[in-house]
Amino acid sequence: MAAELGLSRGTVTEVFETLSAEGYLEGRVGAGTYVRALPGTQQPLGQASQRARLLASLEQPRGSAGPIRPLRHSRADPRLFPWRTWARLEAQTDWQPGLGASAAGWPPLREQVTAYLQRERGLACTPEQIIITTGTQQALDLAARTLLDHGEAAALENPGYPGTRSALLAAGIRPLSLRVDEGGLDTDTLWRQAQARLVCVAPAHQFPIGATLSPARRLELVRWAETRGSWILEDDYDSEYRYAGPPLTPLQASAAGSFIWVHFPPFSFRDCAWASWWCLPN
Repeated sequence: MAAELGLSRGTVTEVFETLSAEGYLEGRVGAGTYVRALPGTQQPLGQASQRARLLASLEQPRGSAGPIRPLRHSRADPRLFPWRTWARLEAQTDWQPGLGASAAGWPPLREQVTAYLQRERGLACTPEQIIITTGTQQALDLAARTLLDHGEAAALENPGYPGTRSALLAAGIRPLSLRVDEGGLDTDTLWRQAQARLVCVAPAHQFPIGATLSPARRLELVRWAETRGSWILEDDYDSEYRYAGPPLTPLQASAAGSFIWVHFPPFSFRDCAWASWWCLPN
């Protein structure tokens, strides 16, 4: 074995002795060294939690293999990212671990996000209301587990972003599908969902249809939240991309109510996730 692996005889001997001492090998005089027969277990040593079993039962999204191709959503060409510039700037950063650390994100970054949201999106918010997350799924999971209790129901756009449904299911929330047409989410259907405690909506750019929520339905959505005492999780997906005119005003900026405003950047470079942020209600 030492000759086959290109190792010294002492190294191999030490490995055999260690495995024998731990009970994995046994030596028989005149016959050699063998793997010890270990007793089997009749029952598993532990049972997974209900949450783990639920996660295991979820349908896994089918990924596409091969190179990135045109019209493939949520994937940008990694060759476009300035890796060398990024590495140089990262090396120049005088980062001290623990300096100004916060579970909600680096305070200076939250201040800059607040300034952007106030200036560009018209949101009335403070840095204390901003939470930086590592991506879309963490933001959705955090919102689902914070706003609703296990077993409660949430309304979703159908068709819609599949990650939202997965995050709610993993948190033990029952998803209720709502129809989407050229005017966005069908609010008439929402009123008939008496058990819904939260609605997830992308009013600026519905995914994947691309519809914009009509002004009448925007007002109706706010009225629903105020009447039912429920939550609106507003996904500002792709709001910055407009062929003409400024971005649409977020629901959170146009009315008072129970909002969790979540911004999901449109792209995620491979091996370099963009941060998302969400805004807590006042």
